[in-house]
Amino acid sequence: MIWNVGQFLTDRQTDRQTDIQTDRQTRLCALDAIKAISIIAVIFYHLGVLKNGYLGVESFFVVSGYSFARGVKYSKLKDDVINPIISMLRKHYFLILCACLFILVFGFFFVFPIYYKSFGYESIAALLLSSNILQVIKATDYWNVSNITNPLMHMWYICVMIKSLALLRIMLWGSNKLVKKVQPIFVYILIFLISFCLYLLPVFSATYKFYLVPFRLYEVAFGCIVCEFEKRKPLSQANKTVSTFEICAIIVVLFIGNVIEINRSLLMISVLVLTVAFIYSNKSVYQTSTYSLMNLLCIPGRYSFQIYIWHQVIIALSMMLVFDSVNFVCIVWVLLLTALFTYASIRISCSRLIVSFKRSLPAIVAVILCVMVFAGVTYAKKGVYFSYPELGLSDSKEDPDRWISYVDRVYSWETEFEDDDRLKVLVIGNSYGRDFANIIYESNIEDCVDLTYVPQNLHRPFEQIKHKIDRADLVFYSVDYWEEEPKELYDYCWDKLIIVGNKCFSKNTKVWLKRFGNDYLTSVVPVPTEFLQTNEKMKEKYVNHYIDMMSYVLDENNMERVFTDDGCYISVDGKHLSKEGAIFYAREMDMLALLTELFSK
Repeated sequence: MIWNVGQFLTDRQTDRQTDIQTDRQTRLCALDAIKAISIIAVIFYHLGVLKNGYLGVESFFVVSGYSFARGVKYSKLKDDVINPIISMLRKHYFLILCACLFILVFGFFFVFPIYYKSFGYESIAALLLSSNILQVIKATDYWNVSNITNPLMHMWYICVMIKSLALLRIMLWGSNKLVKKVQPIFVYILIFLISFCLYLLPVFSATYKFYLVPFRLYEVAFGCIVCEFEKRKPLSQANKTVSTFEICAIIVVLFIGNVIEINRSLLMISVLVLTVAFIYSNKSVYQTSTYSLMNLLCIPGRYSFQIYIWHQVIIALSMMLVFDSVNFVCIVWVLLLTALFTYASIRISCSRLIVSFKRSLPAIVAVILCVMVFAGVTYAKKGVYFSYPELGLSDSKEDPDRWISYVDRVYSWETEFEDDDRLKVLVIGNSYGRDFANIIYESNIEDCVDLTYVPQNLHRPFEQIKHKIDRADLVFYSVDYWEEEPKELYDYCWDKLIIVGNKCFSKNTKVWLKRFGNDYLTSVVPVPTEFLQTNEKMKEKYVNHYIDMMSYVLDENNMERVFTDDGCYISVDGKHLSKEGAIFYAREMDMLALLTELFSK
């Protein structure tokens, strides 16, 4: 898009004058202030800086309910319910569509396939306003490696908010049809009580209560009740000190989790109560002039929806492709890019072309269908549109997720030892244990080794696997964490127990950007210092009972190689071995010699 600078400045001045007049008449700076605090808290939570920043959405829900009740025209509820909902969708849906289209196009060129695959189904869920439902499903999806770097994971709130407001409008319409002259406040109170009672029921999981509309509706209804109560009994006295105290208290609650541990439910209730108290206070004390400091601070709140849409997109892609960890430069980068995307989306949304587009239902439906088809194909092809030999895919029609079935095939090896003279090897562990079992298998020593696998399960009684431990010549224990030690194994079979060290592979997102360079297949990446230090401590602790898995992929500078000698990724997801990676380890470790050496000791 090429902007005419002169026209841009003229439009900007006209829009600004119009916005100033509108803001003075309808906007509440107090609400913008609370939304500004909330969106900043959410951004820093997603950056991993603010532990309780997610509580900012609690304020968003209450403010959304208040704004809904403040703007709804009850006199027209009986006549029309569909058009207001469509109008709300047009207002919010365009940016959702833009975000989905952006990540799909950007990811096509720059994102590693295993992550790009998730962009497809995440976009479909967002366009269907079902991201919250998808998050519930993914909460139990072990193999979803893209949760951390998901640019649309925050869309659950948008979906819950839109569906909650639509449901409120429908229930108000229905109650007006059933009962003449029903007071809206009674409808809001009924919705609040039903939703809050559902939330209190212990039969539903915390995941359901966090993501699903029935358990979140009470917060939106709470804001509606406050608005209706304010219409009946407004506060006549303006007390800026009290309002300032309330908003400062909200900030303290959001930040206190970084200092001391407090019950999350208590924090959530505190944020809700303080937000309600603040928006019920006399908000006229914050209706200041256009150029005041207060108005400047309220800018993030005024454009909180746009900021919310883009901030996670920027964070996820930045952590994928630019930064290894969150630092000051990363924070500044995210804030600047978020501001840039927010500003651009505001300007584009106001252009004549986009305004006309929003008014044309056939055009909207056509574009949505095109984006959904793009997203659906991306998911169906699992993020792979071409052949990638380095991923073991000589043809784009091959299954990109074959590494998952490769790791999980080890479940079928949970058998009893054979009655023969082969070396009995028992591997106990989770998916990392299955990795090690695959290394043994790829060593082609089945004539010498009888291999059995036992899934690491904290709920499985130790007595159930004792007989296998008794028959085993060597017992390998491998999990992806160091916090909990298998004390029962130590006490029972220390003489033949071997601890298999953790692995910390590259997530490949930055290496993928080099795939057209000459040094692509010789890429090396740094390993986190904390991991190396912990690994050294484990080596010192277990000595001859420890296998350092990282020593086979680290060079003299502690840089980790990414590819095998044959030019294939050692790990696809940054945690588990590909088949080519297991073969590489089997060759490097000389498994038969290693097992023989360990057994002789």
